[in-house]
Amino acid sequence: MAVPIPPGFDYRKEDGLDPIEFVVRDSFGLKVENWAKFRYAIHVGNESSNLNGSASSEVKDAYRELGKCHHEVISSLGYCKFAQIEMTFGNFFVLQKALKEFYFHGGAMLDILARLIYIINVSNSVTANTRKSGGGDFLRHAMDRGRLLKDHSASIPQYTPHIMSATIEEFAAVRNAIAHYWKLPIKDGQWPRDQLTARTFAWYHDESQYHGYTGWQAIPLIVQEHFEELEACQDMCFGLLLNDVTKFETNNLVTIV
Repeated sequence: MAVPIPPGFDYRKEDGLDPIEFVVRDSFGLKVENWAKFRYAIHVGNESSNLNGSASSEVKDAYRELGKCHHEVISSLGYCKFAQIEMTFGNFFVLQKALKEFYFHGGAMLDILARLIYIINVSNSVTANTRKSGGGDFLRHAMDRGRLLKDHSASIPQYTPHIMSATIEEFAAVRNAIAHYWKLPIKDGQWPRDQLTARTFAWYHDESQYHGYTGWQAIPLIVQEHFEELEACQDMCFGLLLNDVTKFETNNLVTIV
């Protein structure tokens, strides 16, 4: 079932990676061993010929999606790392730009990882529709972390400690604030850590609530904690996905070869 990981598998020597994947693994040296094993096990690159069984077009499409998504997860993690590097340039404009990019790409990583978890673990994930009556898009195309946790947590209990840890929840709150509202309060290069899960923030010019914010911590330290949690999250989830690939095969009556 799936492609067995050979004894002595060395993820650092795997070839066939694209330039972005090489940067993430070799230049940044990120924790991608479980990702590399998952990549090996699903054996999907640019097409879907590595399926045995009477695979429908929907199954083939979902199988391709495993390949598309595992690449985007690791690419997004790499983009987060590069954004961290930009933050060290010392320019306030570059810092603000890099922060937005860090949280944008980290949020994308979590959403795309959720899509992988959904496709492999939920029995009807290949054909489920966004409209109960049909005629909509495949739900797997719209799946994200929030929807996965809201609608399918019972199917993925082993993943929830990783995709909704306290640090990931804080990361998600910051990401949502940056993406949908306005800049987090900054004072002397710090964020008010005690308020990071708030939905909106006071304006420092004339809102008194700003002066009540507490727990100010250096932004780079918070970002580093968030990055380490993102890196650990994808690593743990890919380890679980590697073991769960057989669910995709069983649910769809195919074998990956």
